[in-house]
Amino acid sequence: MTFIPGTILWTELMTSDPHAAAAYYNRTAGWTVEEVDMGTGPYHVARIGDTMVAGIMGMPEGMEDVEPYWLSYIGVQDVDATAAEAEAAGATIIQPPFEVQGVGRMTILKDPFGAQIAYMTPSG
Repeated sequence: MTFIPGTILWTELMTSDPHAAAAYYNRTAGWTVEEVDMGTGPYHVARIGDTMVAGIMGMPEGMEDVEPYWLSYIGVQDVDATAAEAEAAGATIIQPPFEVQGVGRMTILKDPFGAQIAYMTPSG
């Protein structure tokens, strides 16, 4: 994936009903939504034509009582270095850097202002 560091690379919806959300965004945004096996439960990839635009997934384990939310991923050259820099700047690491095979390396954190954000270094 070619990317410009600092830009939003991906966004995904965490929700208690990913199937209903997929149908909603198909109807309201015109997305074609396909369910794919990521090994962690249903994951829906939304597309406009051949372009992937978003993901829709169930709430992660332990977060079932959290309101649904969108999470954006900012592209960076080195996610491990960025996570360390973010923490030094006041962020709280929610999920330390981890690898998603075929996608890239990512981390999820809460910025110093309380908002969740993810950083990602794409594979390849």
